[in-house]
Amino acid sequence: MIGDDPILDVAGGRRAGLRTIWLQTESTSWPEHQPGPDNTVVAVADAVEVLLQTAMPAMRD
Repeated sequence: MIGDDPILDVAGGRRAGLRTIWLQTESTSWPEHQPGPDNTVVAVADAVEVLLQTAMPAMRD
């Protein structure tokens, strides 16, 4: 799950059993009481790179 909202996107993705990528914006800080995302990026292109790095080992098998 990729999203910019710590509660709706990241916490929701975790509750669904998904790995999470938080698209951090300058105006949003991570809530202290929430478990962190699996990855944090500042641009959508960075999220794509994380996804590609994660998928590549599985594609080689």
